[in-house]
Amino acid sequence: MSNPAKPFSARGIIYVITDGACLEEDFESSSRKLEMLARRAAEAGADLFQIREKNLSARKLTILTKMIVAAANTSEMQVLVNGRPDIASAAGASGVHLNRESLSVADVKRSFTGLTVGYSAHRFEEIREARVQGADFVTFSPIFESESKKGYGPPLGLSALRAATELEPGFPVIALGGVTISEVAKVAEAGSWGIAGISIFDCGDALAGRVAEIGRVFRQ
Repeated sequence: MSNPAKPFSARGIIYVITDGACLEEDFESSSRKLEMLARRAAEAGADLFQIREKNLSARKLTILTKMIVAAANTSEMQVLVNGRPDIASAAGASGVHLNRESLSVADVKRSFTGLTVGYSAHRFEEIREARVQGADFVTFSPIFESESKKGYGPPLGLSALRAATELEPGFPVIALGGVTISEVAKVAEAGSWGIAGISIFDCGDALAGRVAEIGRVFRQ
């Protein structure tokens, strides 16, 4: 198993999410790209890495998860699988990231003990419910305009992010959706526990520098 569930006690959580472009027909090449991304993220010091590949069969997703877990094995980075606690558990991942269409946080915590459980929140009440059910953290989105989050309505903005972080003191709320490097400081000032995203970490060999830059902002 990759790194076990652990409490998040400090701000500056860096959460890398894959772009969902891995397909059955080009699995060999696209899975290797994700494996390299995971390796770079682990070496850079990212905290969380979500496999968000919705176009793969359960078998291919399991294979990919095992590849990512192996790539992260020498680091402290936790590998999470989007929506599939069964695959996360079988493939040795650290946890799962859930949403309103998936199993509930409470069900996963009860049936898959030991997994880190994150939840995608888009409304204040979802943050409270996720904590009550035992989630380890939530992402709150979309903060800014984001292609991957268009189905969740208009951007919530920084004022909503600040309110979200104040709802449940001590409970990690991570900003997601359209966050660019130029907006990291504003997101940190609004009280976010960290940054989650796809495009912000899509920077190839520059990923280590990007992770370090974000970390410095949150430590100021």
